[in-house]
Amino acid sequence: MKICIIAVNKDDYAPSRFFAEGEKRGHNMYLTTWSDLVFQMDKKGLSIGDGVREISDFDVIIPRSPNFTLRVRNKKITGRFGTLLRLIIEYANNKRIFVLNSRFFGSYQSLDKLAQQFFLMQNKLPGLDSYFFASREAQKNQKVLRFPFVAKNTNGSLGLGVYKITSTEELWHCMKKSYYNKNNLLFQKYYKIKHDYRVLVVGSKPLGVMMRSASGKEWRTNVHLGGTAGHAPKAEEAALAVLAKKTVRKMHLDYAGIDILKDSSVFRVIEINSLAQFKGFEKLFPETNVAREVIKLAEKEVRKLKK
Repeated sequence: MKICIIAVNKDDYAPSRFFAEGEKRGHNMYLTTWSDLVFQMDKKGLSIGDGVREISDFDVIIPRSPNFTLRVRNKKITGRFGTLLRLIIEYANNKRIFVLNSRFFGSYQSLDKLAQQFFLMQNKLPGLDSYFFASREAQKNQKVLRFPFVAKNTNGSLGLGVYKITSTEELWHCMKKSYYNKNNLLFQKYYKIKHDYRVLVVGSKPLGVMMRSASGKEWRTNVHLGGTAGHAPKAEEAALAVLAKKTVRKMHLDYAGIDILKDSSVFRVIEINSLAQFKGFEKLFPETNVAREVIKLAEKEVRKLKK
């Protein structure tokens, strides 16, 4: 097979691992970046590529996160190539090219935390108590939020853009910052927990359960923010795997990391990571080859398309 990986940075862990495992399985691997892509739409027709290879040349597209961060004159600028991903999926569907998680990316859920919680509620999956207000004025008129609560940028990742709000002053500061950065905020109940869980799923197969704990004064459990990773209690693994599998199936995902917390005796989905990182997971579970499992799933899906 010919497999194209599209990433923000070519030397990131996940794209490098996909590339290496694809080569080991005898595939023709190619790695490019979102910023190198060119869409040509003229009298010659429509083509998408990076000047070296065309998307139409491939059997499989493995997209990594279209989010990027740049620092210009000491100012941090964030953005997304989300539209490019949607267009590539549309283009690939017409060419019978398999795109990892295409059914999910092509749907309304995208990467938005608001839409994810809406979808969970619609499908009777246990999510978090969540609220979205279209304006500051609308938020002022609501009485559903009690301190402390959590405010999240709807398109944030890696635990960034997530704030624990304990006062009115913190709330207005957070909303002002969000407005300045053109971000929407989702407000959620604060669940007082010591740790949460990440379940990685490929196809219908949970690969393992990782328990993440916050460290020091940091209340967020993300490993990216200094959280520590360990094995989940054996007694809870089965229930966590069942909820993760059900969520992946309902959201039509090929690969995902499902984040879950325990609220008393109830497991609740925090969010769905459709472009989940797995460096920490492979370190914790060295016997589990996440990249290989994704490549094997792509092989299976291409065989279906070629029938």
